[in-house]
Amino acid sequence: MNAKKISVLLQVLLVVACAGGFYMYVRSQTQPTKVLVFNKTLPANTPIKSSDISEITVPNSVTKTKTFVVDTKELEGKVVSTKVFANDYITNDKVIPNEEKDIFESMNLSGYRKISLPINYVDGLGGAIKRGDKVDLVYVGEQQQTVSGNPAKMVYSSTFMQNIPVVSLTTDDGYLYENRTEAQKGVTEGDTQKDTTNISTGNNGKLSTITLAVTSQQANEIMARMKAGEIRVVGRFKNSSDQSTEGYKIIPNSDGGITANATHVES
Repeated sequence: MNAKKISVLLQVLLVVACAGGFYMYVRSQTQPTKVLVFNKTLPANTPIKSSDISEITVPNSVTKTKTFVVDTKELEGKVVSTKVFANDYITNDKVIPNEEKDIFESMNLSGYRKISLPINYVDGLGGAIKRGDKVDLVYVGEQQQTVSGNPAKMVYSSTFMQNIPVVSLTTDDGYLYENRTEAQKGVTEGDTQKDTTNISTGNNGKLSTITLAVTSQQANEIMARMKAGEIRVVGRFKNSSDQSTEGYKIIPNSDGGITANATHVES
């Protein structure tokens, strides 16, 4: 067999191989694949039940564009992260663990307002605070007292609001604050806040402002207290309950020391 015939034969074999490869690729892309879909409309933060899920078959190529949930076991203990509709594919971006749900997605915010307070790293619980957390507010003020006939200044503190939702935190350079305490435990950067369009990508921004969801009356009280004294933020655990408090006061005594007690003070 001369060289020309060999060349033609090789070209024919190459064409056949390419055609075969293309056929196999097309077949793999159109091969039916089972995926999960929602079969009804679900509001954000709704726990996912087996009755909310259906299984359908789609071409394999569809599953290349997104990360699909294909096993119902992956949905145990999960809620929808945003409102979903019937026949929506169930993808990883639409489901989250129950403990990570955004409380504001399911809250009726018609009676709420947003108010911002200055905060620093220490007041902000060492940075271990994020959107959706609940906090208490403590007022720290001063009153003039008379001790042994001499004027003295009493310092007192009192919890005046409890269980207040955190809307957002920002840095001194205007970016959303990233909760780095959780990022160190493996939380994806930006996951700690719902709106990640303005997350600070550097490490220079310092925690500067906390924004809370309050009623109009609560906003009035907070503004007045900010003018009269100082407001501090107290963090809560997930299972913390509201508690009544007597407040705390420190009064200078006649020998130059101080008397501290927890007798009732006006909050």
